[in-house]
Amino acid sequence: MKRLVGIIVGIVISILVVNSVLAAGFGISPYSIEIDVPSNGSTNVDFTVYDYIGDIDISLEDIPLEISPTSVHVPPGDSKITLTFYGDGSGETYSGSIRFLANSGSNILAGIKVKAEITVGREPFAGVEAEGGIGRDSTSVPGWLWLALALGGLALIYAGYLLRRRRRLIKRRERIQ
Repeated sequence: MKRLVGIIVGIVISILVVNSVLAAGFGISPYSIEIDVPSNGSTNVDFTVYDYIGDIDISLEDIPLEISPTSVHVPPGDSKITLTFYGDGSGETYSGSIRFLANSGSNILAGIKVKAEITVGREPFAGVEAEGGIGRDSTSVPGWLWLALALGGLALIYAGYLLRRRRRLIKRRERIQ
């Protein structure tokens, strides 16, 4: 029984540690955007990447426009990424998302979808930026917090196991006496 519990705890801890080290609290801000792109022009939008070092692949989902860059390398620290959206001359409004996939080689470590509503054909007003603020997304939870919660949960499970074991030992002693 001890061996089985030890193996299970070891597997769970190794999975949690590996994932938290690779893409601990990967976050993107803003968490949603509404932009206007000129019919045959382009519009730039700034995003900030939090708590991640490595490569990110970027693509659009349900939005038939082109963007650049489609892949970036994020250095240490909070980094700014500027995406350029190119109009297609359609005059349509598209709703979908921008996918940011943190990867290591061919392995996807984490992914974030940023909601996007893009209107093609209207000229953007001077000084208008993407909505969603410049701060950290309030829904993202840092990786260290997930790790702490997981370790706390494991500690509670182990404490329950020890308590149950102690009760069994006490019952055995009572039967012997």
